[in-house]
Amino acid sequence: MGRIVSTREAVRNLTKLLKEVREGVEVTITSRGKPVAVLVPFERYRRFSREEALERLLSLVDEHLEGLSLEETYGASREELEGRVKRAVIDASALMAALLPGEPLKEKARDILGSYVKGEIELWAPSLLLYEVANSLLKAERRKGGGVSPKAIDAILGEIEGLEIPLVDVPPVQVVRVARKYGIWGYDASYLALAEEEEIPLITADKRLYNSVKRRFRRIEYLGGKS
Repeated sequence: MGRIVSTREAVRNLTKLLKEVREGVEVTITSRGKPVAVLVPFERYRRFSREEALERLLSLVDEHLEGLSLEETYGASREELEGRVKRAVIDASALMAALLPGEPLKEKARDILGSYVKGEIELWAPSLLLYEVANSLLKAERRKGGGVSPKAIDAILGEIEGLEIPLVDVPPVQVVRVARKYGIWGYDASYLALAEEEEIPLITADKRLYNSVKRRFRRIEYLGGKS
């Protein structure tokens, strides 16, 4: 449902048009008969913005990160989400799986991001996420035999931020408590602590982490399926 108005009419009736937009009406503004702008509800604009950021991000990584693996960029041995997941924590291994063109779990990881930018699921992460991803991309930049250019890495990081995944500061004491409880390290524990606190699944591409906690934390979801 939408309507078309001229620039003059839009200026004269802005308050009324904004009310219609809040009710779901899409308003196209024209100048000399040609469309120049569209008024849409903020959440719809935000979704479009995230979709465009994801499209640009995937284009960048497909061009610049070809041939890289999770083992090289994220860590050693970082190797089907169930349809019930509507709100979840995503860790750095799952995000990196989406970024690496040759990664076996790429399509499943990209499906998750696609569902997120369309508003079909909510993704959360501890603030650590961006730092872990940045470190992984630095490894790609410093790769022996030909790394990824700093300019490309900076562009990729910018588009990742454009996804606007909500980031949460997890208290260190809580991270340490969860690390002790599950016998894991602090980086992994920050994601698990957030998932445990919010009582939502943790999405990971880290098979080692999955196997370490799956019997005690039933909400962990491994992109490679149950193993």
